[in-house]
Amino acid sequence: MAPSSPINSDSVCLPVSARGYECTVHPRGELRITDLAEVGAVGRTYRPFDHPALYARFAGLGTEPSSLLKFANEFGFLEQGQRRNGIAQHLSEPVDFWIRRISELRAAVEFHKLLQTNQIKKLAEFVKLEAIHPPVPITLDRTFRHSSRPRNKVPLLVILDPFDPQQEVYWMSPSKDDLAAVGSDGILPVRAYLTGMTNRQLRAGVTLYTFWDSTENRFRILQIPTSLLGAMWLQFAQAVAENRRLGTCRWCGNPFEVSRKSSSADRQHCSDKCKSKAYRNRKERAIAMALDKTPEQIAEELGSDPETVKDWIGQGKTQAAISESRGEEK
Repeated sequence: MAPSSPINSDSVCLPVSARGYECTVHPRGELRITDLAEVGAVGRTYRPFDHPALYARFAGLGTEPSSLLKFANEFGFLEQGQRRNGIAQHLSEPVDFWIRRISELRAAVEFHKLLQTNQIKKLAEFVKLEAIHPPVPITLDRTFRHSSRPRNKVPLLVILDPFDPQQEVYWMSPSKDDLAAVGSDGILPVRAYLTGMTNRQLRAGVTLYTFWDSTENRFRILQIPTSLLGAMWLQFAQAVAENRRLGTCRWCGNPFEVSRKSSSADRQHCSDKCKSKAYRNRKERAIAMALDKTPEQIAEELGSDPETVKDWIGQGKTQAAISESRGEEK
């Protein structure tokens, strides 16, 4: 019997403001995303795992406030929001905080794509060995965080942002294999980066619970994200573990996941709803184009076949005749 998922997606509900969000400038000049409802106001809730590849949508956000607000109004704060002295009765999160979180997840998603396509030389461009004053070590995953305390220089592997190689996104102490790979093969260091960064985010945003499952007569473990940010990193961790690839919906433009084991690995839409909308759009375009193009020309332009196009045109003529007949009856 296959093991059941350790994530109880039905029980994970996150809040969204009752009145929405806007960007406000706080007394110190900091731009923040602010809940327009006062603290304690009851808004709507949603289940983040009902939105596959939500992490990829977040990673693909622009950094302009309008883009961040659109996402916030649909999915709420990344964490729980904070009280600030300037607007104490409202919760808010700094725009800079959002931009940093987007950058972190966007880099992780991009590195996973490069690993999936085995782009060894490309990965090597974003890994360098450098003698620096190290940040304080976090020993669980060989990673580091910044520290103002001066320390002796040591060799560290530095992972660069794939979208802005001038920015360093990660540091870790190199193993012998890492050292041998520097300059020619970035797979091992980037794997270590993905492991360390994902684990760090999961520790911060996901809680583990055990419970007795009376239906299966055994103990089980649940992974429950404590915030939207935790839910998105948990989604990403699942995608990496199951080696899912990302596609882009040809109708709405949103990303979606496709499992390599899926029978629908060549799907082009994120949902049946978008697939139906795209089908109706192609049909309407074919009928409109029939005035000055042949079925073969239309089929080539729409990526269909001539017989299907002929059928669409026939349905259009029938519908037009019915509408004309009804008009005459009136």
